[in-house]
Amino acid sequence: LFANRGVSRVSLEPAVAYAGDIVTLAGIPETMKVGDTLTSTDNQVPNAIDTPPLAPPTLSCLFGANNGPLAGREGTIVASSRVRARLINETDNNVTLTVELCEADAEKTVVFGRGELQIGILVEQMRREGYEM
Repeated sequence: LFANRGVSRVSLEPAVAYAGDIVTLAGIPETMKVGDTLTSTDNQVPNAIDTPPLAPPTLSCLFGANNGPLAGREGTIVASSRVRARLINETDNNVTLTVELCEADAEKTVVFGRGELQIGILVEQMRREGYEM
């Protein structure tokens, strides 16, 4: 169990969090989702808190490998399958993103997000990781 304190993550010893703490859990099952209520077995919460629904995506972008004349000059990861795998992996940490295969072009991937800033941050992260799209 880790707590977020400002921009750093610190281990909680003993593993106790309080109301309002933003925590990160390691080694949890896939059945747990963001917003689930966690409680101790000693002092259980009588009723789980309802998880508010996530706002639906408002923007979609089409991602694919760079196939222009300057392809391969800025990044080292240029295959569309690697770009798609990276986008799908992003949905594990970013629950507000949705990734789908493009029906019109098998080499492209459609990403649904909540706005230009979110998509822009994702593109910049991928660019810094060496992806070219």
